Amino acid sequence: MEKEIQLKDILRSLKKGWLYLIFIPLLFGAIGFLFSKYYITPIYSSKAELLVNTVQQDSENPLDVDTNLRLITTYEGIIKSSKVLETASENSENEYKESQLRKGLKVITHSNSQIIGLVMESDSHKKAVEMVNLYAETAKEEIPKVMGIDNIKIMTEARVSKNAKPISPNILFNTAVAYLIGLVLVVLVRISLIYKNL
Repeated sequence: MEKEIQLKDILRSLKKGWLYLIFIPLLFGAIGFLFSKYYITPIYSSKAELLVNTVQQDSENPLDVDTNLRLITTYEGIIKSSKVLETASENSENEYKESQLRKGLKVITHSNSQIIGLVMESDSHKKAVEMVNLYAETAKEEIPKVMGIDNIKIMTEARVSKNAKPISPNILFNTAVAYLIGLVLVVLVRISLIYKNL
């Protein structure tokens, strides 16, 4: 019976403060939207792909497949190395610093795939495209020097798009979270008022 009365009290309190229940969450949502839209720096992402042509044997066996997979892993390590980062920075005539390239770079590999994805993130879509294409070209040049095997080529280059959208911030998500925070705060305040008046 006590729980039923408490529930009725809560509903009655929320009904009495319905203006707060509507206005405060909307205010929080508006703040979340404006903050995400105008105060958080947008981040753009661009992707290029490298194709590794592994040496084909007369017959394939589990050892050949395992060797190819290790080769992809090795290439991934070389791509992330300071040597390639430093060379890419030099190739850009120091327009992009080594630390900037390291921070924005992501290398994507998949099991049983000879494709290596390079993703670069930046606060400018054009810069992200330039950086990832620069890095792909640098990796293509440097890997054969290290491995002694010229079996890698650029399969897909990143391109500038007029309709590019930032990957961050997620304005809709941030607005919804801010709205829910406002809603929860109003409900908690109304509940605390009930206990205060008991």
